[in-house]
Amino acid sequence: MDILLKNNKLNGSVRVPSSKSLAHRYLICGALAKEPGSVISNVSMSEDILATINALTALGAKISIQKDVCTIEKCISTKKSAVINCNESGSTLRFMLPIALMVCDEVKFIARGRLLERPLDPYFDILDKQGIPYELTKSSLKIKGRISGSRFEVPGDISSQFITGLLFLAVLKDQDITIDITTPLQSIDYIDMTTHAFESFGVYVKKEGNSFFVPAGRHFSKKKIPVEGDYSQAAFFLTAGALDNDICVTGLRQSSLQGDKEIINILKDAGAKVLQDDLEIKVQKYRPWPFEIDVGNIPDLAPILAVLACGTKGQSKITNASRLRLKESDRLFAIANELNALGGNVIELEDSLVINGTGSLKGGTVSSHNDHRIAMALAIASTICTGNVKIKDADCVSKSYPLFFEHIANLGGEYEYVG
Repeated sequence: MDILLKNNKLNGSVRVPSSKSLAHRYLICGALAKEPGSVISNVSMSEDILATINALTALGAKISIQKDVCTIEKCISTKKSAVINCNESGSTLRFMLPIALMVCDEVKFIARGRLLERPLDPYFDILDKQGIPYELTKSSLKIKGRISGSRFEVPGDISSQFITGLLFLAVLKDQDITIDITTPLQSIDYIDMTTHAFESFGVYVKKEGNSFFVPAGRHFSKKKIPVEGDYSQAAFFLTAGALDNDICVTGLRQSSLQGDKEIINILKDAGAKVLQDDLEIKVQKYRPWPFEIDVGNIPDLAPILAVLACGTKGQSKITNASRLRLKESDRLFAIANELNALGGNVIELEDSLVINGTGSLKGGTVSSHNDHRIAMALAIASTICTGNVKIKDADCVSKSYPLFFEHIANLGGEYEYVG
């Protein structure tokens, strides 16, 4: 579905969805617990979260959903075989693969989009070493066999999701498990979120140098827990404030472990005013100036930071961004191509972007590249355009933020479906 956005300024208050990253982790912890009864509340039902719920169901769990509350009525169980539809959710695939290979003799993962083109080598290396056969196509991955062993090696600079997946596996093992990180660890905040989720459900992970250790005999306990607001999604509206929109963002926890909370400091450093208390955050345009940001630990912020750079005058840089090429789209290409289509001056380099901002954009027709974060960034970009913006395939926002355009409308943004 294509959407035409008029170049309106946004005004009002928005409560952002709950953290997708934490919701994945809480749901899996609850479904792996020693007994059912966990209640996960304030769950935003995006396509990615529904993929994880369906994956857990495929492994024998029973999860009831009442509005935004998920109750684990039955935990996962041993099965001979299972078919798991991950849709386009990288978290679902990378978290569930080791789990499935602990409880199933044979599993088939179904995927859409670029999901199975994204890196899975750390898992394939383990499967190859253990002689576990697998068959990979563009839309499916079949694996026959169960993972064994007590020590695993995984690189830290591809995706922290592999480490989280192996930590889930460790809880299911009946022996001490060590996970050795073989390269510098990026996105450490996501690992902190994993260990926080584990601790919330009664399992403590020990970090020793470049290794994580989970002793035998640890089990998740049932838990009633709400999911906090998502800084990754809030970043779009917080940045909109720095671009001279008048928005209050609610539902965020100041003491959050989410790495994308760094957006607050980035906006301050870029010259915005940030007004914050326990109830809301408001960002105001002040004296914006160019910036240089290393996004190695915060890759999901890159699309909206590129929009921010277009809204300032001068040259900004987004660096250490090579992993963006491995997302739902090649985000370095997508960001540069589409912002340039709106009249920007963005130079795409191998692992970085150079943005020569002029303070505004012109407008035009752009593609989401079927990437939710590209679509949302372009929607915010429309607020600094002198003309309208048409976004092709904008409905991809349902992957993480189904109500995004409704929230845009609630803030006074005008849009219409045009295809």
